[in-house]
Formats: sequence, structure tokens, C-alpha cells
Amino acid sequence: MNDIVGRERPPPEPGVGMGGASSGGDVDGALDHAALGRLWDILGEDLEGIADAFRELLPSQTDELASALAEGDFERIAHCAHSMKGSSANLSAVRLSAAAARMEQAANARDLDAARQALAQVRAEAQPALQALARFMSGRAARD
Repeated sequence: MNDIVGRERPPPEPGVGMGGASSGGDVDGALDHAALGRLWDILGEDLEGIADAFRELLPSQTDELASALAEGDFERIAHCAHSMKGSSANLSAVRLSAAAARMEQAANARDLDAARQALAQVRAEAQPALQALARFMSGRAARD
């Protein structure tokens, strides 16, 4: 990830939500619940459609990363990882976003070993993020 003047900067740390500050709401580790709650307050039920699209696309994004990695296609890895990093950050899936950021950095550095390790982290974080998001959304829908 680059800052505004193009210098390399580290991926976001787990527990860092919208606005770059820890919200203290990272209940189960996979999601920043406080940040996602603020997003719900802004978007309301529209967030359900965004979350549904994320849940539908994440498995194919993960497969695309694995395929690109197997082919050694660093440009495709970086593109897909960047997309996953952003979509997961938008839904406050902080650990998944950080793993995708590491994948993107590895691709940009053309470091196949680091990319393999990052893919393992992406895979390890994907299911917990999806489960936590489903719990969050069903809890919100039940309240409203």
C-alpha cells in the first residue's frame, strides 16, 4: 500500500477500523463491529446487498488468487488482492483485509514465497470473516 506521495506503507493492523483509529469494537477479531455498526447506521438495509455481494464474490476471488499464484501471474495477484483488500476493509473485515494487503505487497515485490504465505493467511481469514459478517447482519436485521 502506498501513502499519498507514493511511499510504501504497512498494511492496516487488525482492530483498526474506519478512519484509521481503533474502534475498540473488534468483538470476535474478524470484524470491527463498531465500524460496521456505523456503516449500518449510514446505509441501513442497503448494507445487506453489499454484504451479500461480498459473500458471493469472496470464494471466487480466493480461487482467482490461487490460480494466479499457480501461474506466477504477479499482476493478476496484485489486482485481485487489491480488490479483496478494499472490499474486506469496506466491510470492516480487518484481518482479511490485512492478509490481502500482504498478498498485494508480495505480488508487487514479485516474492512467490511471501505470496504463498499470504494466500494461506487469506484462506485462514476468509471463512471467519464470512461467518462474523453473517452473524452481524442477522443480528442487525433482527433488531430493526
